Amino acid sequence: GLNYAVMQSASHESAALTGGENAAAVNSRTRRRLRMLLSGADRFNACTTILAVLIVAGIGTHMLGAARGADVADETTWAGPWTLAVLGVAANQLLAPRVALLEGVGEVTAVWQFRLRQEFLIAAVLWGALASGLGLWSVGLAYSTRFVYLGLWLGSHRATALLRELGRMTAEDRPWSTYWRTEVWPFQWRIGLSALAGYLIFQFFTPIMFALHGPRVAGQFGMTITITNGLLIATTAWLNSQAPLYGRLIAQRAYGELNSQFARAV
Repeated sequence: GLNYAVMQSASHESAALTGGENAAAVNSRTRRRLRMLLSGADRFNACTTILAVLIVAGIGTHMLGAARGADVADETTWAGPWTLAVLGVAANQLLAPRVALLEGVGEVTAVWQFRLRQEFLIAAVLWGALASGLGLWSVGLAYSTRFVYLGLWLGSHRATALLRELGRMTAEDRPWSTYWRTEVWPFQWRIGLSALAGYLIFQFFTPIMFALHGPRVAGQFGMTITITNGLLIATTAWLNSQAPLYGRLIAQRAYGELNSQFARAV
């Protein structure tokens, strides 16, 4: 839930950016708050990602190692691909809050164009690897490609210049060091619980099937869940892309325009 909290917080903060009177003071204060948002997100994200890697790697390795049956490959077959997949997911998560912040401050077009190109690239890598007979390695290669492309985009696209600016901390930022704890965390932990519930609803059945019925049934069930989740993503993508706009309109109390945008989206 971290990325959603960062995106929403950034959309509310960026609503204060102005070109009118006192613009310099207002914009400086807003950028300082965005700087604290990015700094807090990076610290929180690093801790939780490391913790998640240890927990997921431990539980997953235990489940895969304990699986028995004719359909189960030995450890030499799955250990390497499993390690690459876990590390690939973790690497992507370490950079994801930066994309969420950019989306929140109004770079919606740039972010969603990047995501579209990224998905096409990942699909090509995944299907190409499967067609080449790489088997389980295909998943890890797909996540690794996602991370490499994300890193290249963050390092080169003109929209990401703001991130480099926000990454420079100054002595004036110290009074704002409590920003994450007081402004974001009360929202973040609730979104985190929601994200955990979402995992239990949409993803947790597959490892249960693996533990109870083996990899063949789990693979069939997982493919079915993936297709239905794909339909869900396709139908909510437009709404998700409008979330930063809704956040800014709420912060500006522009409820008339907000209602109009909501009716259009519905």
